[in-house]
Amino acid sequence: MTFSVSFVDTIPSPITPPAAIQFTALHWSAMSFGGYDQATVRASGAAAALWQFQRWLRYAVTIRSEGAIVWDGYVHEVQINVGEGDDSALLLCKGWWHTLDWRYYVDENGLLSYEKTETKTSVGWSLTAGNIGFVGVSINRIADMSGRLNELFEGDFIAASGASNGGNNATHTILESTSIEQKGHVSTGISFDAVDDIFDSNSGLGFFEQYDIIQVSGSTSGANDGYYVAGDVSAGHVETTSTFGAAPIGAQAAGPSVTITRGNNVQVNTGLTNEIPGASGSVTLASATKAAQSFTLTEAWLVGEVTLNVGKVGSPADYARCELCSQSGSAPGTVLGTSDVSGADVEDGGGWLSFHFTTPVSLAASTVSVSGKTNTGRPAMMSRTFTCSLRPGYPARCGAV
Repeated sequence: MTFSVSFVDTIPSPITPPAAIQFTALHWSAMSFGGYDQATVRASGAAAALWQFQRWLRYAVTIRSEGAIVWDGYVHEVQINVGEGDDSALLLCKGWWHTLDWRYYVDENGLLSYEKTETKTSVGWSLTAGNIGFVGVSINRIADMSGRLNELFEGDFIAASGASNGGNNATHTILESTSIEQKGHVSTGISFDAVDDIFDSNSGLGFFEQYDIIQVSGSTSGANDGYYVAGDVSAGHVETTSTFGAAPIGAQAAGPSVTITRGNNVQVNTGLTNEIPGASGSVTLASATKAAQSFTLTEAWLVGEVTLNVGKVGSPADYARCELCSQSGSAPGTVLGTSDVSGADVEDGGGWLSFHFTTPVSLAASTVSVSGKTNTGRPAMMSRTFTCSLRPGYPARCGAV
């Protein structure tokens, strides 16, 4: 018979364990009074991935045989065995009736916590493309006509290089992120009215938004083909600005099959110079490769683990790295300890990731930073601003809301 094991966290949400971990249900039992009693599940795989099970206490456990439930309960105790040739963890589980014995106790002595809610930071994100443009004239937006900038967050630092205008090659802070996708519209009902109006008798322009950078192709003799910035928009009409790309518009009647496409864009804090997508060939945009948060300890503590909420975009071939550093002014200084987790073990949608330090790191006053190396292709890692809860005598646990 084939047995499977599944888990649900305390939110509750189903857990997707790292692909490198294999579960084996060793044994389970039940009682005539109370029902499911005890169970033991063995997890085997990479040592770095096994340390996450320290956080699985009270997670729901279900053992199935060919789809049918044969045992159900929660994780009561975790035993981790690494570094002895057979890396594994034992999840000692109990049936739900054992919760009648629970007692709740909170000890705030020695707790150090930093929180910042719902903040995300891109780490190691990189994009090189030939259809990236820059719009100045007070709106200061960077556009990607393929719509890939929705992977960035407000507050991210983005370095641009390769632009034809040297002033655009700088580090920009994102003031307004985007969630829109690339989208296009094809119609034979599109007409143009000088000097800034595009009309569609088929009313298919309603998805455009103000400040979209749009591309027109297929107009009569290509006279109105090119890039524009959208101003006022409605289903049947887009008014463009008169200072970007192919503007101003020349009058043309409907008839040809015209395509209008938008990508997406982000607003930045720097003054940009107009540059249509592809003006200089390829442009590279790259986020910071590290994000850091400092904390001060009143006494020396040993840190064996840091837990961060990290997700990935695409399929990065590198890793997420956590460094414990001394503090140098307002920045991380000397690296005191490093832990890496493979990109393959990072969840797509984000989740808690444990960084285990083989040799515990002694801290007095330190900075925590997490970084992902930039790929040559699609973006790498993203992480949330940390929440750090540290207790003397226990591994430090730093994470994010």
